[in-house]
Amino acid sequence: MIYGVSSGQSIEENLISDRYLTKPYSKGGVLNHNYVNSWSKDRIKEFLIKCDGPEAPVKTLSGGNVQKVVAAREFSSKPKLLVASHPTRGIDVGATH
Repeated sequence: MIYGVSSGQSIEENLISDRYLTKPYSKGGVLNHNYVNSWSKDRIKEFLIKCDGPEAPVKTLSGGNVQKVVAAREFSSKPKLLVASHPTRGIDVGATH
């Protein structure tokens, strides 16, 4: 909860925390809530994040699911290079795969 996420914010807000000012997440500086919500639901499903939905506060998640939020955010940006130290620590074997 110290590095990588803002525990008081929602899963959705954490997933877009590094891109909320860019298209298609916002239009003219105004957040595109419909797109962000739909996109967040897709990441939750893709990364098997167990939660009550994109609006759920990150602080309500288990440590492994918090780690999945971080992984979902970072991998979804399609980086050319990603350096990570123990990115799957705390995540179940099935989700790690």
